[in-house]
Amino acid sequence: MRSAAQDPTQDAKIIKNIIKLQLILFIAGIAAIKFVEPGILKSVLYGSMVALLNTGFLYWRMRKAESNPCNTANGSLKQVQRAALERFVLIAIMLAVGMSARLGLMPLMLLTGFATGQLIFLLGAALFAPRQSEQN
Repeated sequence: MRSAAQDPTQDAKIIKNIIKLQLILFIAGIAAIKFVEPGILKSVLYGSMVALLNTGFLYWRMRKAESNPCNTANGSLKQVQRAALERFVLIAIMLAVGMSARLGLMPLMLLTGFATGQLIFLLGAALFAPRQSEQN
């Protein structure tokens, strides 16, 4: 279990490592899809970029909160709620734009790319999280 007094820069390092992992798997996925089905590439690419944007926005918000900390629990809670709402709205807009007929992307493949990116985020968080023995 993580302690509440964990160094905030450690969380930022974890997010940076997850972004690197997402980029590596993103590039590998592009290469694989390009050889299998080139028509799907654009949709999966867009969905993966939305997931990467989501992680990048989380990292940016963490750094911003680190440089401008709140002194009260209520202030910290407001920062967390605002960041969550902003991320939700940003991702909803990006997915809606991607699914619009104007871009001509395949919605299922777009969502597959997004879901894969989010799954990589979750797996990366588990992979890069400090072990309990490292915290003692």
